[in-house]
This record gives sequence, structure tokens and C-alpha cells, in this order.
Amino acid sequence: MIFFQTNVGTIAEYDTPSFRLWSCYANPYMSLTMGFTGIWMSVGIAIERVLIECFNMNLYGTRPHAIFVSLGFFIYSAISNVLAIFAREYAPDPSEQSICTYNYTSHPEWEHADLVFSYIHVIVPYVTHLICSICILTTIA
Repeated sequence: MIFFQTNVGTIAEYDTPSFRLWSCYANPYMSLTMGFTGIWMSVGIAIERVLIECFNMNLYGTRPHAIFVSLGFFIYSAISNVLAIFAREYAPDPSEQSICTYNYTSHPEWEHADLVFSYIHVIVPYVTHLICSICILTTIA
């Protein structure tokens, strides 16, 4: 909800430098980081359910482990999305407006890193959820 409110503020006050910085660098970085952290937390929950159902892992007493794993997912998501800050810049538009866009022409290695992290953030959770679902369904069937 807070991102919706800041987006409305950014649209209303886009010409001010602080809102331009927010909308080009901070907002995309924070929204990507939170979105990917949520995806990876879902992966952690799926793996935990497989460990409980299939391998009779103890459900209780795992709070420090859960905090450690959650922080790990957040740190990984935050580090892997740093390119959302450094690869973006303002570019002139033909209508004499400035547009915030990714600039991979000056640093092509950023494009490859962004592509690799994008695939990791999509394919690994998908495959993990598929495998965990199959394991749980075969266990309870």
C-alpha cells in the first residue's frame, strides 16, 4: 500500500528531483527486492513442508532457523537486485521529457548478470515448487 501511495505522489510531483530519484532508483529496487523476497519465502515454506511431511522433521524449535533463512532470502534478493539501481539512468525522450530506463550499452556485463538473476528468480522457485508438490502428493497419496 505504501508503494501505491508513493507512486501517486511521484506522478503528481514528478518534476521535483527527489521524486525523480525515488521513482527511478529507490522504488524499483525496493519493489523488486520485496517481490523476490516473497517468492523465495514461499520456496522456503514449500521446502519446510516437504521436510515435515516426507522426512518427519520436527516442527517445533525451528524459530532461529526460520529467521536465519528468511534473512538469507532477503539479503540474496537485495544483492541480486542492486542492478536495478546502477543500471538505470535518465535518458532524453524525443518529446523533451526525461525517461528512466535501463542502460546496458555502456556496461554489457550488467545485462548478462541481470538476465542470469532474472532466470534464477523465476526458474528455481518454479522447479522447487513443482518438486515439493510432487513429493508431498506422493507422500499423502
